[in-house]
Amino acid sequence: MGAAIAELRTELPPDTEFVSVGHIHSELPFFFRKPVKTWPATAIPQGSYFCFNTHGQDRPALPFAWQEVKIISVDRNKSETPESVLVIGWRN
Repeated sequence: MGAAIAELRTELPPDTEFVSVGHIHSELPFFFRKPVKTWPATAIPQGSYFCFNTHGQDRPALPFAWQEVKIISVDRNKSETPESVLVIGWRN
């Protein structure tokens, strides 16, 4: 997971800050080297990056248009189809 988050750091603008939709069970703040604040989905500003934990292909209904930027497996066991993922998104 650390390698995937380090790779994410190189793919995004250097001043990127994240907020999470709900509590995340992830090492994102540690490997991204920035804090991640928890906000309700309704408070995420347009043009912001955000993240959330979910199961596999499940995605919550969010009250705004958004794009998936990256999916990072947070499973302890490596599998072709992860059961638990951290989704990185960008609000349109």
